[in-house]
Order: sequence, then structure tokens, then C-alpha cells
Amino acid sequence: GPASAPVTIVKAFDFACPYCQKVNDTLEDLVKQYGGKVRVVYKNFVVHPETATPGHLGSCAAAKQQKYVEFKNAFWDKAFKPYAQSGGNDQASLGHENILKIAGDLGFDAKRFDADMKSSECQALIVADMAELEKFKVSSTPTLFVNGTHVAGALPKADFEKLIDEKLALVAKSGVAGADYYEKVVFGKGEKKFRSKKDPKP
Repeated sequence: GPASAPVTIVKAFDFACPYCQKVNDTLEDLVKQYGGKVRVVYKNFVVHPETATPGHLGSCAAAKQQKYVEFKNAFWDKAFKPYAQSGGNDQASLGHENILKIAGDLGFDAKRFDADMKSSECQALIVADMAELEKFKVSSTPTLFVNGTHVAGALPKADFEKLIDEKLALVAKSGVAGADYYEKVVFGKGEKKFRSKKDPKP
């Protein structure tokens, strides 16, 4: 969705998480349904590092070619689905070689994609996302924040619609332009410093 959307959904996810895959389709539908009023921001939270890390690195490499969404959706279909259907036994589908194949099928610059996957920059992005999410007390996937409201798990679509409609009503009453609402109200008036679970209680 566009950066000007009045409702932002932040999704903390893991590429080997079945409920993350389930809610992916729901969020895709909601972005289309609300026509520019909803955007989704994806944050890496790797719960299963041995199996999920290549996918997260691949998504970073895809973003560098402006094809994050295409890669993400293809990954769930062509990498995670075979893994899930095998009961977790076919881990090769989540591996580096299959991810390169997916990128090739999508028409990526394969050499650049491979180099970006292996780069320290993409590795650092995952570490930074996880450090940021820990400050918001994220400990499982999927964890979502709808204009700052915490949602744990893959809700039914109707529940997301209800929450989004409530948030849009708040935007309408606020007098703040929709394009500025998240930055000025949700982020601007929220907690200035979120405590980590590791920090001592005040």
C-alpha cells in the first residue's frame, strides 16, 4: 500500500511460520480492498533461523530490485508450501538454491540478487529489525500492530476489517490529513522509548 495510507499495519513475521503465511493472503486482500487506505510494513523476526533465514535474506535482496512483494508472495507459494506439505521434512525448498530459482523465475538480476543475499547489509537489516521489535515486546510470529494496536496471531479477515474501520473513523475525527496521521499521531504521540524485556522495570 502507499506511504500516504492513513492505516499502517506493521507485521513481524518469520518465513517458516504457517500462521504468517496464512495472514499474508488476508493482508494482501485488505490492501486491495481498502484502495490506498491501508499499507503493510513487513519486519523480519526470525524464529526458525536454520530454515527461515535464507528467505529473509532473499526478501532483502528482492527489495533492492524493487520487487519485495513479488518475491514474498512467490516464496510462500513455491518455497514454504512444499515445506509445509512435507510436514517440515523438505527443508530444501526453503534453501538458497530454490530461492535463487524463484528469483530467476521472477526475472531478477540473478548475480546481483545472489550477492545481495550474501551481503552484510541484508544480514544487518534482519538483526536491526529483530532488535527494534524486541523493544515493542514482540516474542512470537505473526505479531501485528494496526496503527499501534497490538494484534497477536492471524485474525480472521472480518476482525481485521472491524479494527481497520475503527482506525479510519479515528483518522476522520482527528482533523489530521490521512497521509500525515501515522507519523504525527500514531508515532508522534506514542511512547518515545519502548522498554526491552531485558530492561529493569521502572
